[in-house]
Amino acid sequence: MEPSRNRILAEMAVETTGLGNVLDKITKNHRKTLGLMRDIADAKTYGVISDDPNTGITEIARPIGVIGAVVPSPWKPKGSEWTIRCPVKS
Repeated sequence: MEPSRNRILAEMAVETTGLGNVLDKITKNHRKTLGLMRDIADAKTYGVISDDPNTGITEIARPIGVIGAVVPSPWKPKGSEWTIRCPVKS
C-alpha cells in the first residue's frame, strides 16, 4: 500500500469512527494488505482452474466483477448487516 494513501485512509477511519489512533491504523492496514496479498498470490482466479481427465470435468473461471465489499460503519450491527447484504443482492 502506498504510504501516503495508507496515512490518508487511517486518518479518515479515525475521524469517521472516533475509534483508535492513526499510527496503529497505518500499521494494521499495512500488515493486513501484505497478508491478503500473500494469501491470494498463488490463487487461480481465471482460466482453467482444474481438469480431471478421469471424469472429463474441467473447471473454468471467468471474471464477473465485484462480488463482495467491506463497508466500514461506526455502528457495528448495521455495518455487519450491510457487509452481508450487499454481496448477496448483487
